[in-house]
Amino acid sequence: MKLFGISLFKEKQESLEILYKDLKRIQKEINQSSRENLETLKKIQLAKKDLSDRQKSVELLKKELSEGNPYLARIIADFYHYRDIKVAEYLRSKKYPAIKASEKVKDYASENRELRRKFKLTYNRIKLYEEVFPFISDLEPDDIDFILEQKKKKSKISDNDDPVREYVPEYDKLTEEERNQRALNRYLKSKKSNWEVGKMYERYVGSLYESKGYKVEYVGIEKGFDDLGRDLICRNAKETLVIQCKYWASHKEIREAHINQLYGTTVKHFIDEFKNRSEILKNTLFPELLARDEVKIKPVFFTSTKLSKTAEDFAIALGIQIIQEHPFDQNYPMIKCNLNSQTGEKIYHLPIDQQYDNVLMQNEERIYVRTVKEAMELGCRRAYRWNPNK
Repeated sequence: MKLFGISLFKEKQESLEILYKDLKRIQKEINQSSRENLETLKKIQLAKKDLSDRQKSVELLKKELSEGNPYLARIIADFYHYRDIKVAEYLRSKKYPAIKASEKVKDYASENRELRRKFKLTYNRIKLYEEVFPFISDLEPDDIDFILEQKKKKSKISDNDDPVREYVPEYDKLTEEERNQRALNRYLKSKKSNWEVGKMYERYVGSLYESKGYKVEYVGIEKGFDDLGRDLICRNAKETLVIQCKYWASHKEIREAHINQLYGTTVKHFIDEFKNRSEILKNTLFPELLARDEVKIKPVFFTSTKLSKTAEDFAIALGIQIIQEHPFDQNYPMIKCNLNSQTGEKIYHLPIDQQYDNVLMQNEERIYVRTVKEAMELGCRRAYRWNPNK
């Protein structure tokens, strides 16, 4: 019995030792797991902090971009200011000191720092605007001068001023046909900015679509820079075309930024047209949505030059119709005649008239002619808008 008790005790002792070892192993594993969890937790916290820092950096970057990178501009200005001060110190301490020159450099250093800061801010803002609004990069210095001059003229011209007088100083000595035809001829031959020629190209393209039966809205000319890249909106019973026109020299290529802008403004046009019909948006991808029968909106890029390969790829992927290398026929009929059979009133508009672009040529009673003589032979009179006696 005694031996049996000792043997049983040893067995239990061995079992307890095994259990103890297992517990030690499990404890070790738990400790190891806890350390790993703590490390993981630390990594998660560091990642969250890093993400937060990145978000703050992105917000700061957005703010910097919207304001023209003021921090960067200040650093650049400070660098040049420091350089100017070092030049001033050198002039003062060199073997044959130039005290007056040193003082002048110091005087100008602070002023130059502020000027450089403002210059850099302005430069950065312009580059940002060019990215957001690609048409800005199309403008030449002469175009900007022309636009500003036109704005000044518009503020001074009243509806009673005949724009023909600007082109025909001998106005009062001529008949209506002579002075109006002379004004049109001189307008066509006059030197124009690239921006103005671009607007004439829009009118030409619009007339091509009008001849196909489309009702054309000249958004680019009517709204100027508020057109959001929509130069023409052309409608018929089957579809709506959102057209962007670009009249560029043949050596220049259309880049993908202009294609993206056209697609974006097509989206905006769709939203404006169908914002109250949310049901048509359900379960449809946007490119498919534009092609649906109840929508039928198609973006068209119409240009005198050609697209880059990347721009072409973008246009194909986005379903944009491309019409490229289409020349500008400046001899197309451009006098608009409105032959109203109901009232019997017949009116013609010259391209220089105030209401020219508001006259929609959507039916057979509205036609284009080349000369004032043709318009008058149809029985048309000039529009009254400019006439102080009407």
